[in-house]
Amino acid sequence: HVLGFSSTGFAYFRRNDEERTARSPRVGGDDGNGNKYNKNFGIVDRHNSGSHNRYGYGNDTIQYHYIEGRDKTAAFIVLPTVKKVIKEFYNCTNMIGLELEDFGGIDTASSHWEQRILSMEFMIGYISSAAPMSIFSMAVFEDSGWYKMDWDYATVPPYGKGFGCDWYEQKCI
Repeated sequence: HVLGFSSTGFAYFRRNDEERTARSPRVGGDDGNGNKYNKNFGIVDRHNSGSHNRYGYGNDTIQYHYIEGRDKTAAFIVLPTVKKVIKEFYNCTNMIGLELEDFGGIDTASSHWEQRILSMEFMIGYISSAAPMSIFSMAVFEDSGWYKMDWDYATVPPYGKGFGCDWYEQKCI
């Protein structure tokens, strides 16, 4: 998937600090400076991630929450820039993160935005004729620790803007 936006790629995100610290626990690996067991390198430690999912995400990357108004449990991206952007966009200060797709195969579920939330966006689970890269995907890429985004190129979708918490949390009619 594009630029690391995938259920497996999220486990390899890094913080935007000076050390580019791994967001998910690692088993340790070669840091290129002679340290063969640096805990900031190597594969994701699925046993010590604090998570029961198969990819071992850091708790500040992906979380699973029950949405009472929609009677379902969903995966959410809870990265800091993503949370800032969605709270401003939806005018909902108590949003925990932005929901990931729960339908489709291994290449779609948890690797794309939930289509109900973002209907026309670059990272939804199907190819749309109108698929701009929005502020939401730009926020994920920025928080990945791998990219510095030029926000002048991000689009602000009109769908859902300013609709508040009820629109986001309740079932569609």
